[in-house]
Amino acid sequence: MESNLPVRSQETEQAVMDPNTTSTNEKTKRSLECAEARRLLDMYGEAVQEVLLLHDQQFHSIVEGDIAANRFDLLIHGANHRKQNAKYAYIQHLQEHGCSSVQHGSNSD
Repeated sequence: MESNLPVRSQETEQAVMDPNTTSTNEKTKRSLECAEARRLLDMYGEAVQEVLLLHDQQFHSIVEGDIAANRFDLLIHGANHRKQNAKYAYIQHLQEHGCSSVQHGSNSD
């Protein structure tokens, strides 16, 4: 019984297996992105990671029975503040500059 499914090339198989594989066209698109938007998005991502790290540390502190685990609350508050600032700096840049540092696969508004 023959299959009507398309045969994948070795390159296609590799791209499916490795999400870090990019085509030349994708690399070109990426080089045309706004560097400032990318920088702001990276800063936002780092701020999110900081919040997650502090929550993780607080969780482990609580699990270990540390009665002073609440010392993380002020640190988490500050990290959340930095995260919000980074988020809104990114959004403001996108609105003012009309650019995006992210390539979207489809426009499904």
